[in-house]
Amino acid sequence: MSEYNKYFRKSFRNLYNYVYDSGDIPFSEKPFNDLDALVMSVLSYLPLETILSPEEEMEEVPLPEIITRYLGSLNVDYMGAYYPDFAFKHIVLCWRLLTAKRYSNSKVIAFESKTSESQRMQFAGIALTLDDGTLAVSYRGTDNTFVGWKENLDMAYVPYVPGEGLATGFLKEAMDECPERKVRIFGHSKGGNFAVYAATSIPSKYQDRILNIFSIDGLAVCKELKESEAHARIQDKIILFVPEQSVIGMLLDHEKVTQVVAAYPKNEVFNQHDIYNWVVSDTEDKLVPATLQPMGKYFTASLNDWFKKTKNMADLDCLLNAMIQACEKLGYTTPDDGFAQGAKVIQNVMGMPLPREEKRKVNAALLNLLGALNAHRPQLRKEQQAVEKQKKKKELEMKKKQKLIDQLAAKMDADMRHR
Repeated sequence: MSEYNKYFRKSFRNLYNYVYDSGDIPFSEKPFNDLDALVMSVLSYLPLETILSPEEEMEEVPLPEIITRYLGSLNVDYMGAYYPDFAFKHIVLCWRLLTAKRYSNSKVIAFESKTSESQRMQFAGIALTLDDGTLAVSYRGTDNTFVGWKENLDMAYVPYVPGEGLATGFLKEAMDECPERKVRIFGHSKGGNFAVYAATSIPSKYQDRILNIFSIDGLAVCKELKESEAHARIQDKIILFVPEQSVIGMLLDHEKVTQVVAAYPKNEVFNQHDIYNWVVSDTEDKLVPATLQPMGKYFTASLNDWFKKTKNMADLDCLLNAMIQACEKLGYTTPDDGFAQGAKVIQNVMGMPLPREEKRKVNAALLNLLGALNAHRPQLRKEQQAVEKQKKKKELEMKKKQKLIDQLAAKMDADMRHR
């Protein structure tokens, strides 16, 4: 049993198990794999902006030293305020990364973090060299700030957001720092959008050095970029992983899905976006395949319809601003707090005294959302019934098989007694 399972009693094998069990196996013995890609995507979430001085951002710093500084910077107040849900999970992973020989010779060569309310931008990227001779560039997904969610909204309506431009410049600079190395690019959630956007936007001579682009349940790039010649040059290198109840990675004009991954909790759609909940095989270091499930498909179809029907971005913007105001009024300081009390926030928005035009836009956006959700409920019920029917069929088949086994065992026992 893994050290992680002993301490935390997970009912399934996950990313922690891989790092704890295989962390001392060098790349020369076990080549880079999909689980290493998840590790790289997690590294972008470490708040290095709190521990690196500006002068250090383009100097080589060994990864173990970075992790030591990160762990040493933590305190109870900080952990409670910054990435509340992910903080403990990152710490558990970092405990192992601190001594894992597989990553111990990695060096951080670049880091950048910029957040701007006025530009509706939340960006962070990290670049590091790996022991297999490659360069890894990883982009952070949406953090626990309201400006990050405003940027997500922009991605549904405009062909370009400032963070995508920063991602492109960051990738080019990192590749210039290591001109002899091939590169892998990573990003979870919004970071997946940044990864694909940057890989598409750099000149073709840089694209030739790309091995893979890993979009981990990542947001789609705009339709115009996806249909461009530049995207066509790298589309075969894009690897999109989504959980079985995926919503984020299936929105808008998403990339072709490479693999649907089994994940927990089985009936909690948005918790499956957390890659620590993705299932790793018990027998090999691979993600366990699955199929897309009805609830995730329901929310995806509903939200995609909502975006199409709400053609005026100002309506959604008004709704988002009203929800942020409601969160502040209720004492919620982060989006996580607001999501946890979603019904209460919406109820507060409905009763909020807004100017007439803003009220009209908020109501229009909410009505469109409710309409989209209601329109897809019959299909959801149909698919859920089909899944339940298939489940009962498998259970019946298992019972029949078990009955045959029991009968065979009884016959063998009777034959032995007769002899």
